[in-house]
Amino acid sequence: MTHHDTGKAGHDTSTADPEGFVEVINRLELPSTGNIAGEMGCSPQRALYHLNKLENAGDITSRKAGPAQVWSLAH
Repeated sequence: MTHHDTGKAGHDTSTADPEGFVEVINRLELPSTGNIAGEMGCSPQRALYHLNKLENAGDITSRKAGPAQVWSLAH
């Protein structure tokens, strides 16, 4: 396996499309970080990096649901 993931915040080496994350959030019944990562084919840490960037930009919001962080489109 040649998956390269530094795991360091701010050192993103993926070419993930932010719109892909938004589409997955819109499609999933329970858009948790883990479920989104599974759909995007990346680690939960990598997904969280991109999701936090989208949240900081005001495109999505998050809330805690038990132990999970669940994401939704900003209104």
